[in-house]
Amino acid sequence: LASSTARIVQALALGMLLETFESKNTRNQGYMWAGVLVLCGAVVLFEHHHVFFMTWRKGMQLRIASVAAIYSKTLRLNSTAGVEAASSGRVMNIASNDVERFLLASLFVSYLFWAPIQSMAILGLGI
Repeated sequence: LASSTARIVQALALGMLLETFESKNTRNQGYMWAGVLVLCGAVVLFEHHHVFFMTWRKGMQLRIASVAAIYSKTLRLNSTAGVEAASSGRVMNIASNDVERFLLASLFVSYLFWAPIQSMAILGLGI
């Protein structure tokens, strides 16, 4: 939430900074908008990387749990089910490729919620 808000405020501050160059306002006002721009950049930097780290960590936990479930299931498979049912190549493919999608999905699933809200805020402000 803070990162999305800071990005919107950063766009507004950039617009106001450009307006101070055109209207020949005082330097103090330009410095103020430049400071707001830098402050919003810092908020985006720290908040985005913190959230990215936390979601990466949850994705890794999901991945580890999935690989453990696959491993325990392969140990319980009946050996009379056939060679193709539990070949080591097939199990490794599931564990290495398909489970990796949980990690990537955890990083970007929040954008399904935040992107429409941020779009409505931008359209409402008329940026």
